[in-house]
Parts: sequence; C-alpha cells; structure tokens
Amino acid sequence: MGPTTPPWAPLAVLLLLGATASGLDNGRALTPVQGWTAWNSLVFHPTQPAVEAAMHALARPRDTESGRVMRAPAQTAGVQETTSLVDLGYVQVNLDDGWQDCGAGVNGSFHAADGAPLIDLRVFPNMSAMTALGRSLGIQSGWYMNNCNCAENQFTDPAQIAAIVRRSAQAVAALGFTSLKLDSCGQFNNLTLWADALNQTGVAIAVENCHQGGMVPGVGRRVPGQNCLGTTAVSDCPYTSYRSSDDINPTFGSVINNVNSLVPYLGDPANGDPPPRSRPGGWAYPDALQTGMLGTLCPAGHTPDPDGWVPEPLVEDRLNFGLHVITSSPLVLSFNVSNDALVAALWGIIANTEAIQINQQWAGSPGRLVATLGPRARVNAAAETQRGEQWGGTYVARQGQLGQVSGWGHNPHSARGLTCPTDAAQRPGAPPTCNLLRVATCTVAEAQAWCTAHPNCAAFSYRGGNSSAPGASGAGTGPAVGSGSTVVYFKDATSLFFMDSNSRAGGQVQPSGGGWLSQIKAELAPPGFWRAAPCAGTTCPANSRPCHTACLSIAPCCSDHGPAGEALDFGDGVAQLWSKRLVDGSVALLFANLGKAPVTHSFPLDGLGLGFNATASGVSVRDVWQHKSDGAPIARGGSLTFAAVAGHDSRLVVLSPVRANVPRPLNVPSMRTV
Repeated sequence: MGPTTPPWAPLAVLLLLGATASGLDNGRALTPVQGWTAWNSLVFHPTQPAVEAAMHALARPRDTESGRVMRAPAQTAGVQETTSLVDLGYVQVNLDDGWQDCGAGVNGSFHAADGAPLIDLRVFPNMSAMTALGRSLGIQSGWYMNNCNCAENQFTDPAQIAAIVRRSAQAVAALGFTSLKLDSCGQFNNLTLWADALNQTGVAIAVENCHQGGMVPGVGRRVPGQNCLGTTAVSDCPYTSYRSSDDINPTFGSVINNVNSLVPYLGDPANGDPPPRSRPGGWAYPDALQTGMLGTLCPAGHTPDPDGWVPEPLVEDRLNFGLHVITSSPLVLSFNVSNDALVAALWGIIANTEAIQINQQWAGSPGRLVATLGPRARVNAAAETQRGEQWGGTYVARQGQLGQVSGWGHNPHSARGLTCPTDAAQRPGAPPTCNLLRVATCTVAEAQAWCTAHPNCAAFSYRGGNSSAPGASGAGTGPAVGSGSTVVYFKDATSLFFMDSNSRAGGQVQPSGGGWLSQIKAELAPPGFWRAAPCAGTTCPANSRPCHTACLSIAPCCSDHGPAGEALDFGDGVAQLWSKRLVDGSVALLFANLGKAPVTHSFPLDGLGLGFNATASGVSVRDVWQHKSDGAPIARGGSLTFAAVAGHDSRLVVLSPVRANVPRPLNVPSMRTV
C-alpha cells in the first residue's frame, strides 16, 4: 500500500511549522484531509453496509492510468500498475447524519440519561466492526454529532449538557473513530468544551467545525465556546477544519459562491497579505467536493440552461476539484464511490497526483484570490480608493443567494442592541469578522445614505422591519426604500461574493418579505446576475434527495428540482485567477472561466506576485491538467496567456523560476600554507 501523504509533506510541515501543538493539542490535520463523506450520496439514509462498501471502494486496486477496477495489484518490470484511492491519500471516511436512534433517549432525545449517544442498531448494528474494517484497509473513520435530523435543543441542566458532550466524546474514541464533524443544528456548540472532552480520551481526534462560516478563527468571544486567532504556526483553534460557507449543492453557482467565501481566510504574507487563518491544524473549507455531480455527468440532475447551453463534459467537476486544490481545502469526495464506472470517469481528476501535491503543500500560504476579471469586476478597489476615486452611491438590487443562508455569521440576534453605524470602533475599514463588516438596526434609507458616504462600504443587506422591498433595479437606477427599522449588514469588498441568501432549498427565492435583499454599489456588483430561470415542478418531500444526484445515489430521490425561482448566472468574460506558493519556490495558478463563452486572458508576470528573485530569467510553465510542459519558458517581463478556455473550464499550471546563466566563480587553488 502506498503512502497516504506525499513523501515531502512531513518534512515541509516540520521545517515550516516548528511546534505541532494545536487547539486540540493532538497534531492532526497538518495537511488538508483527503477522503469521502457519506452525505451527498446517502443523506439521512446511511447504513453500515453502505459505508463499508465505500471503504472497500476506496481501497480497491485500480488501473493507474484508467481507474478501472483490477482484480489484484499488478506490476510489470517492477513498476506498479495499480493504485487505489487510499494509495492516493483518500484515507478518511466520514459518516454523517442518520445514525442516531431518534426519540429513544431522555426527553425525546437520542442520548441516554448518562449522556451516552444512542445508535440506531437497525442500520448500524456494530460500529466498532465498521471502524475496524476501515483500519484494516488503511482508512480512518469519522463520526457526526450535534445532528440536524431530530436536532436536540431541549436540555437546560448544565451538568447534563456537559455529560452529553463528555460521554459522546468517549463514545467517539471507544468505537474507533478518529475524527468528528460537529454540525450547527443542535445546542452543543461549545467547541472548546468538545475539544477538552476529546483530548481527555487520550485519542488524537480531528474536529470538523460545520457552523456555516460563523464559528471561525478571529471572532474572539463573540461566539461562546471558542476564542482563537487561527494565526499561530499550527492553528490554536479547537477544531482542525472549519466551514466558511453554508451548505453546498451540486450546481456551478453554488460551487463558485462557496469557494469565494474562503477569501477572508486565505492570503500570502509574501505578497503583503495578513497572516492567513486557513493553515495547518485549522483548514477553512467551502463544504465537500461536488466533483462527480456537476456538468453533464448526471443528465437527470443537470438543470438545463434557459438558452440551451451545456458545458463540456467534466469541466465543471474538474474546476471544482481545482478550486479546492489551489485553496488548500480538504479534498473530501461526496459522490457514490461504490459506482466503479463513475470513479473511472473521474479518475483523471481525482487521481491527478500533481494536483494533489499542490493541495497538500504548505509554504506559508493556503492560496489566495489574485483577481476577479470582467466588465463589472474591480481588481484593486483599495488602490483606487487611495487615488480618491469614489465608489458612488448607485446600487444594484439583488435578492437571494450569493453565499451564506442563515448561519451563525448572519444571525441578527448575535448583534442585537447595536445602533446605526456612527461609532468609530465599528466603522467600515475595520477588519471584517466572519464576512460581516457591521450590523445595525436602522432604516434602509439611513443605511443607503451611510454606505454611500463611506468608500469602504461596498454593499449592505437587510431583512425585517416595516420597510418595503426595493423594486428591481439595474445599474444607474436607485431602489425605492422604506422608512421602517430593519436589521442591516454592511459589507466590505471581500463580502461581495458572499451576500445573504434565504433558507429555501437550492437557493430558491422566498415569498415576498421573507428573505434578504442586498444593495450593491453598481460598479462593484459581482459578475453574477440574478435572472428568471424556471425550475421544474413541485417541491421535494421532506428528507428526499433532489434529483441532481439521481444517477449517483443509492438513497431515495425526488423527481424534480423544486419550485420556480431564480438561478445564478455569470456573464461572459468573467473569470478568476487564484494562486498558491509551493515549497520549492514555484507558484501554482488556477484560471477559472465563470462565463459560458470561451475566454482568453493574459497576465504580465510582474503583476502576479510570484516573488522570484533576481537570478530568475523567466519561468517555465507546467500544465497540471495535461501533465506536460506548456510551451517554451516565458522571459522575465513577459506575459502568461490562458487561451480559449471553454465555459466553466479551468487551467491549472505551475510556474517555476528559470535561473539566468550566472558565471560561476573560478575554482582557484587554496593559497593556504600547509
């Protein structure tokens, strides 16, 4: 069995990090996790046989080139011809919701009076045997708590609450799990309490913090139960990974929205950015990979574009994978890996060892967003503000989804009592917390006037009160505003891709007055535009899986996509460029075409922040998707061109410095007297 991490990874981590203590004090997740989660393919219907089948699928030997299943490992002339997903590092299998015996415990919960979790033995008769099977295959098992199905919010006795956390942590260790996902639906959200209880088990257990972008590094004591910066060499937070976004769904717009929620936690200090909060021991992630459930792989699930456009096969799936690679996000698969034909179809993406190595490296930066390009994009708003250019007071009305739904970071109760934005401590320009620049209770008219007067305010969102919703407006038209008091969130430029959405499944717009409405300064409006795009039929029944995973899932599936609503669409010519510094001094770049039409764009090397020293005469270009060098080296002062990139497609390249021919010193014999 091959190594579970690239051979250079431990050395790189030790050299660059020094100490390995984290908030959990267990040294876990020094590199982004690779594995599989049961959620997308099993949803609320997991079973022990289904999870064990996924374990076998990850460990199954496959042809190294095609991904086809082989009966046994094979070699030719000493060269290994078979590889498993476990060999490639996918060594984590995470059980999600649906394991619990709902209502069987005290007060209608799924915990016993002593706090022990109660497992539904009809679907998981022997969890210890399941985790033991995983270990025999080289796989670690992850569990799930603070569940959403039959969520628990009925406990008031602090001693009982502490007992539930303590006994649950003990069960995690006793049953052989080595990681734990903590969701946000129940009342057990004190992550420090969980970390302490898990540490007391004596087992090194990783923690996945699934609180939709609210309980994140740097929020201080705003959220009870955690107080960490996330900027120490190894993250000091009581979790080893954390969600920056709300739940993802297998649509292109959702993928792009979620990955852009990472931006506040990324950065490269070598380019003058603040220390990134996504780092070893505490990785930010935009939910699980949707690779295998996008584009045209699942015809029953692909929502037809109103104009009939269809992306090229696999390009959306590959872009999703590339975005996780370039941002050091955990590579957690979520399609049905027991479908061997689907694994083979995706093999060129998920088994790309060059891409995986980029994801696993740490050279002081998890990656960064270099630029968003397009007719309405603004690449360097800060510099333009310094030149005295005003962002203006014209707004574009936007209703619905550009990121988070109704998670912790946008909970108006967390900021109740604040007044209109007049105090200096909360003014725009202060570092945003959890994508939330400022919350206030004021009228929409006051909010618009204040945002207009402050250049660092790029937009605001509001809900509630008696104000009437502005009518639809485009660039150059101002919305009608009401005068009633409402809860308002003020946004800076980093939040433009992370505006409020509503709580309807699939990003559907709520009935009038029920959702958020965002007002974005016209010239700063993100490239995506809301437009009418009818979805089919009726709403899926409770606990059924939308049809976009019909051909992948072994769980019950609904036959439609929900009620009619609005779909997110990115204009032609809109693209993004992301980068990540590597341990050998090279720089990886991902170019993503967010529009439908092919696009060509050139970037001057000098403007990419490569940081190559004066001895470099230029750069060589390695095409990671194609596994080959991409043309002749580019001389210093030249430009890198991404040519004819298809709609929703991407290019992943590595730029390496080419050293100039510097004369070596002559080998003069020593003049030392013997």
